[in-house]
Amino acid sequence: MGIYKEKALLSGEEGRLIKSEISESNVNLVREFKSYLIASRIGILRTVRYMLDLRLICQRYKDKDFRSWTSKDIIEVLEKIEVEDLSDSSKNEYRRTLTKFFKWLKGDDWPDLKALKGDRKHSRKPQVLAKEEILQLIEGAKHPRDKAAIALLYDCGLRVGELASITFKDLVFNDYGGKVKVRGKTGERLVPFVMAEPYIKNWVQIHPNPAHNEPLFVGTGNKNFGKPLFYESYQNIIKRAVKKSGIQKKVTPHIIRHTRATHLASKLTESEMCHYLGWQLGSDMPKVYVHLSGRDIDSAIYTKVYGLKIDDGNKEDSIKPIPCPRCKENCGPSSEYCYRCGMPLKEEKIFDMEKKSIGIRKDFFDMAKDRTDRLDRMNMFLEIMDIVESDPEIKAKLISMTKK
Repeated sequence: MGIYKEKALLSGEEGRLIKSEISESNVNLVREFKSYLIASRIGILRTVRYMLDLRLICQRYKDKDFRSWTSKDIIEVLEKIEVEDLSDSSKNEYRRTLTKFFKWLKGDDWPDLKALKGDRKHSRKPQVLAKEEILQLIEGAKHPRDKAAIALLYDCGLRVGELASITFKDLVFNDYGGKVKVRGKTGERLVPFVMAEPYIKNWVQIHPNPAHNEPLFVGTGNKNFGKPLFYESYQNIIKRAVKKSGIQKKVTPHIIRHTRATHLASKLTESEMCHYLGWQLGSDMPKVYVHLSGRDIDSAIYTKVYGLKIDDGNKEDSIKPIPCPRCKENCGPSSEYCYRCGMPLKEEKIFDMEKKSIGIRKDFFDMAKDRTDRLDRMNMFLEIMDIVESDPEIKAKLISMTKK
């Protein structure tokens, strides 16, 4: 999301807070809290979420002066939230907001904070996508921009705000793929990518304005052509891809990041995960994903307890680009044809191409064999076919056109 849209959201939420019927003292406290968050470099979108949650808590559940709240008030509000028809993630967001707010207002050692810990062991984790489903998702995205956005979101495990902030000057390609500079909650970091490289290059070729300071991902429609994409735009990109791919799971930008973190947990150390995914060094987040991935535990049980010989987990199972057998260009792992020369990338596609070539010759021969007046044109056609056969690049492009 662009910085101007974020500021507009912040201004809009502050306006709704001021116009609301909640007490003036609580309005002022929330506004002071907002200033603290911004000064602490908390993201604008997260700040808006905190403000929204606090306003709704006052409007729906309790508008008592926050400074006089006790554990009894917290439990009363949490009880009302728990019986609401809300998702587990929404209920946990309210807990998170209240925890952050009261730590600021009362201090980390305020005894009544214990009431906010609750029993979170039953909260459901987001579903993880299989690697095959990631490829399905990319294939389901029909526009090169959308394929590139989804591929980079997964490959680098980015937050949507980080993806939206990328400009051309942040991209560097190398022999392995490339690196991208992203700006997140913990500052700037360089993140390597491999799988996303061919999709990005394909999109860059048709980008409306591939200038140094221009956003990497921009609109392609009449109304937003060349303009930065907003958060809703990325959500819609994923929704369209999910619909086309036939994936039945819920897929959001966060679930794609969650999936990448889970896939990386069995490969990277905790400090490496912190750098790659933009967590504070020492964060507990890597431990969560190591737990979800079952790293080390499976190996210990199978080898040490049962004495079985198992794969050590280092086999190559990452999603990688497919090199074109003819021009050697790296192509997206979901691609069927090389986007540069049109060569099929899979054996069955090459076989289909040869079959279609033979079929085209036979159809024309059958059509002309009983009509001597067509023989001259038939001979001309066969000469053209010989030229096509002698140039694999033209042949591949011609065959690929028959798919449309």
